[in-house]
Amino acid sequence: MAKRQKQWIYSPPRPPKPKVPEPVKRDVETRAHEFIESVLKPRHLTPAPQDADFNYIVDISTKWYRNYFYFCATYCSPGPYKPRHDLLATSVHLSWPYSIGLDLTSNGAA
Repeated sequence: MAKRQKQWIYSPPRPPKPKVPEPVKRDVETRAHEFIESVLKPRHLTPAPQDADFNYIVDISTKWYRNYFYFCATYCSPGPYKPRHDLLATSVHLSWPYSIGLDLTSNGAA
């Protein structure tokens, strides 16, 4: 059986991804913070349990990273084996594609 010969080919550089316009960023942040304050925090933030053995949510926030807007939850880890810091988990991100608008993607967290 003949061995396949490796061959170099030209691969042009990828065009840069478009940046999210500032008015869109501000609009998304405003709507997300309204949604967090009116729906997510009242529904998911509860007082710390007395004998907590499991992680529980202490804050819900958002952040931009490049062209992605993330909804984040900060968890407190009680118990004797807790890490030094609270845990930050991202569950949903919005991405900014070329001309489609915002695309909602979940990482499978319920």
